[in-house]
Amino acid sequence: MNTSARRRDEVLEALRRLAAQGGTQAAAAVGKFLGRPTLADEVRFLEGPDAQGVVRMVGRPDQEFVAVAIELQEPLGGRLVLLLPAEEAELISQRMVPDAAAGSLDVVGESALVEMGNIAGS
Repeated sequence: MNTSARRRDEVLEALRRLAAQGGTQAAAAVGKFLGRPTLADEVRFLEGPDAQGVVRMVGRPDQEFVAVAIELQEPLGGRLVLLLPAEEAELISQRMVPDAAAGSLDVVGESALVEMGNIAGS
């Protein structure tokens, strides 16, 4: 393995560790915001998946998910994607915005989930 490839592997491994630690901290921050314990079931660092790749990665065609994607700024750059079961996304939305319409993610509920993503990504 040449020096360039070795360095790339080292950087990717560092990013994987950072993503795992950041995911745990993001879940804790969102939990504080919601006033209840929150866990990140799984944190994965993937190199370059598109939206369809993320869907294939989940591998749960029987479950409906809501995705919140946040573009990360340089120097790291990239995209943070939070996948939530649709039922959980609605519960979070209702907790954050009690006046949001029940039974659907309306514009206000969606905005609340995007703000949650901003909190998780910061």
